[in-house]
Amino acid sequence: MFENIEAIKRKAYFLEVVNDFSSRLLHVNTVDGAVWAITKHAVSRLSYADCVVYLVDSSGEFLIQKAAYGPKNEGEFDIKNPLILRIGQGICGHVAKTGISECINDTSKDPRYTVDDSVRLSEIAVPILSQGKVIGVIDSEHPDKDFYSSQDIEILETVASMVSVKIDQALALERLANYKDELEKKVAESTRELQVTIEELKVSHAQIEQRNREKETLLQEIHHRVKNNLQLVTSLLNLHANRLANDEERFVFRDCQSRIKSMSAVHEQLYHKGNLSRIDVKEYIEEICKELFFSYRSEEVIKLKLNLDQYYFDIEKSIPFGLILNELIVNVLKHAFPASRGGLVSIDLKEHPYSIELSVNDDGVGFDTTLQYSTMGLDLVNTLVSQVDGECTILSVESGTHCNVIFPK
Repeated sequence: MFENIEAIKRKAYFLEVVNDFSSRLLHVNTVDGAVWAITKHAVSRLSYADCVVYLVDSSGEFLIQKAAYGPKNEGEFDIKNPLILRIGQGICGHVAKTGISECINDTSKDPRYTVDDSVRLSEIAVPILSQGKVIGVIDSEHPDKDFYSSQDIEILETVASMVSVKIDQALALERLANYKDELEKKVAESTRELQVTIEELKVSHAQIEQRNREKETLLQEIHHRVKNNLQLVTSLLNLHANRLANDEERFVFRDCQSRIKSMSAVHEQLYHKGNLSRIDVKEYIEEICKELFFSYRSEEVIKLKLNLDQYYFDIEKSIPFGLILNELIVNVLKHAFPASRGGLVSIDLKEHPYSIELSVNDDGVGFDTTLQYSTMGLDLVNTLVSQVDGECTILSVESGTHCNVIFPK
């Protein structure tokens, strides 16, 4: 009866130890903290002479002492001459291999017994299991034979089970921390690389902008010189025309001048507007009309009506367009209103979904196809219209002439 009461008291004490140990384990977040908690807060209260906690190394081939209680514990968290056992070596190694707890009542009769710091006659070894795999061993020795009982195995297995959960949590936290550190390193490295790339792009962008400014300056200078050279040609033609006595010959020179001026207007706009990629067609038409009406001195008797949509051409289409318009207007100014007869010239530019439409209409005497220059002008118009993949329609009636040119955008 007395023995039963003592056993109950001892079991109650074991439960108290386990309860206190579980409370302390809640605040542990590392593997080292978990194994040292076994020795500091569980074994130290069980009247054991010593205790050592082994953990399996990363290779899975060795047991390494990680925490101790008793003679092996020199300082607070130091182990004197930590022992390393191969899996299967000694009683601890055998338990690590089988995953089954063992209680040795007389180590002198067990050939597996391995001496650590001192010979002891009793030994108990309990595996620490995680998902069915041994990750460590709790080992305790005592100088007396038959010291450990089934209760000792039970309490150490309980402690081992609790520690296993905590070790799994600690390893998960450690992996998470390592992953976080690695991620932060990668982010920092990527950030540095990105900053380097940004700096390189800034330098490259500055260089490109500088080259673009240089090219724009060069192109503007080219357009300026082309315009000046065209003006020089126009002046030379004017000098030759002034020396001619024949009016028909002078008209030929004047027509050449008007064509050159229509081309010069493109380069003039490119130079002054600063946009080297496109021409404002509305301004272009207004400039050509202004020059031609002044050249043929028709502003007073012939009225001009413009109805122009805002549109832009590239330089390749602008020059043939200007020459087409030049020929059509020159034809009107020369032939539609003879003997200072007044009238109206209407020029329309309409943008359609897939095409551009140019119309030049007058209320003059009509288009006379028998005139030689008119025929040459029409041939030039048709040639230029084909260059821009367009179509030209000219209708001559008693109420005047209607010219219509349509070409794709």
